[in-house]
Amino acid sequence: MVPEITPVPESGEFIRGIVNLRGRILPVLDLGLRLGLGPGPRDGTGRILVVEHDPRHPLGLLVDEASEVLRIPENLVGPPPELAAGTAGASGSIRGVARLEDRLILLLDLGRVLGEEAPRPLPAREATA
Repeated sequence: MVPEITPVPESGEFIRGIVNLRGRILPVLDLGLRLGLGPGPRDGTGRILVVEHDPRHPLGLLVDEASEVLRIPENLVGPPPELAAGTAGASGSIRGVARLEDRLILLLDLGRVLGEEAPRPLPAREATA
């Protein structure tokens, strides 16, 4: 269950707001919106992954779900497929692909996801009443 996210006015469309995590205030970025996949859950479901791209400024990534934390040996990580190495959509943020037994895991380049090189979001949808 996702803790209550407090919206912050004029913070940008990817920033869902802030949360209090063990006394520390963290900004929460909607990873789905940032990658152009549509908004993440808004009903309290989902998970917030805490990442420390910059150790002084950790942040939360709102995702649909998270099932486990893995340490992936570097020798199991290969380059992204050519199709995923392009610049369109979320593919520009894929750093590599890990092969674990019967599954493939896409590894994101957190610098691109969080920085100026990140893929463009989907256009905002107009709300209707």
